[in-house]
Amino acid sequence: MPSIRDISSSADLGVDNLEIIGVVDGLGGADLSAGVFNNAEVTVFRVDPLNLAAGEMIEKRGYIGEISIVDDKYVCEIVTSAAYTRRNVGLVTSPTCRVRRFCDNQCKLSLASFTHTGVNVGAVASPRDIQVQVTLDSALAVATSRFNYGLLRVNRSGRWFEREVKEISLVSGNTYLVFLREPFGFEIDDIDIELIQGCDRKLTTCISLSNAVNFRGEPHLPGTDTISKAGRAPE
Repeated sequence: MPSIRDISSSADLGVDNLEIIGVVDGLGGADLSAGVFNNAEVTVFRVDPLNLAAGEMIEKRGYIGEISIVDDKYVCEIVTSAAYTRRNVGLVTSPTCRVRRFCDNQCKLSLASFTHTGVNVGAVASPRDIQVQVTLDSALAVATSRFNYGLLRVNRSGRWFEREVKEISLVSGNTYLVFLREPFGFEIDDIDIELIQGCDRKLTTCISLSNAVNFRGEPHLPGTDTISKAGRAPE
C-alpha cells in the first residue's frame, strides 16, 4: 500500500509539493522503469473507514512526474495542476526548430522514410545498461551520425517503449551498437525494435533534408546579447 509524504499547500498559485512512496514489487519495478506510469493521473482523497458509503473528499489531483527507485522502494513526484500555470503560453522565438517531435504534423516529413526495423540480439548486461546491440533488416545507407538524437523503440508485450539515442556505431554487416541516453529498465533480449533517425533541430539539417520550408525557428534573429553590445566610436 503506497503512502503519501511531504505534503505542502498554499492559498496562492504556488506549486504544491506531494510525493508518494511504496514498495516496487507491489506496483511493478519493470513498468516503473519503463515509464508505463509517466504522466499518469493521480487523485488523493479521504474517506471515512467506518462509513465508506458516505463517499470521498478529494484533496488533490495531479500527474506523476519524476520517479526514482531506491533499493526496493519507489518515490513518485506528483505534479499538481498549479504547475501548469507556470508554463509558457504561446510560441517564443528560438534559433533552433521548435517542432515537438521529428516527423510530426509540423515537421511534415514521413516517419516511415527514417525508420529502420530489426531485432535486438542481446549484448545487454543488465536492465540498467545503456548499450544495446541490434541487428537491422538491412545495412544502413546513411551515416551513423544521422541517428544522434534519434529513438530506439522496442515492442514489449504488444506495447512500444522508446529511449533517445546518443549515438550508434557499426559492429559488422547490419549489426550496430546503440548507445542510449537512459536505459529501458527491463530485459529486451530477442525483441522487435525500430531505430529512428534523429534531428539536431538546426536549419542546416532541415536544408539537407529538403524541408527548410517547414523549419520553425529564427536562426538569424539577433539575440539580446547583440542588442546589449556597446557601440564603437568612429575613427
